[in-house]
Amino acid sequence: LWGTQIAFAIDTGRLMCEPVAGAPRVDRALNAALILAYVGLKLGDRVSFFGFDAKPHLQTGFVAGPRAFTRLKSRTAELDYSTEETNHTLGLATLAERLQRRSMVVVFTDFADTVSAELMVENVSRLARRHMIVFVAFHDEELERLRSTEPQAPEDVSRAVIAHRLLRERSLVLAKLRRLGVHIVDAPVDNLGIELVRAYDELRRRERI
Repeated sequence: LWGTQIAFAIDTGRLMCEPVAGAPRVDRALNAALILAYVGLKLGDRVSFFGFDAKPHLQTGFVAGPRAFTRLKSRTAELDYSTEETNHTLGLATLAERLQRRSMVVVFTDFADTVSAELMVENVSRLARRHMIVFVAFHDEELERLRSTEPQAPEDVSRAVIAHRLLRERSLVLAKLRRLGVHIVDAPVDNLGIELVRAYDELRRRERI
């Protein structure tokens, strides 16, 4: 009898291919997901990967046991960078159809502003009615730096204002997700894998999954 089902939903659309701290977001996502996948398989959970941009394009199905990790790793190598806009409705609805029982769904995606985030939030909220959702937010240290740097020139002021607006919109979206019962992992990108494992451990101990 296997424990939790962990489904990784990885957006590979245009925004996710933009770099954060020197590497594309999708690479950061994949590294963090594989760390948790390894831990989950070791602890007897079943794990699957699902990739999507304008449409779904990677569905591994659930695998179990530590030996399955190598197979998962080679399948996730199929995830490629895309210039397509992400269709959260099609991607997340397709994933929902695939999940036969309550699962922990780890969502890796990004958004430009509150307007573009609306459909994403709506579709995550549908998934959250039946599943435990962990949303991984990409902590943009570059924006934080722009907002907090002492301005030296007029263009520094406008950059700081834009950075402040973007960060504020981001925090509004994350607050909305929290109200829906979504667990947010918001950490510097170098710590994403560790923070994800920590969130998983906490949710397991609280018997949320």
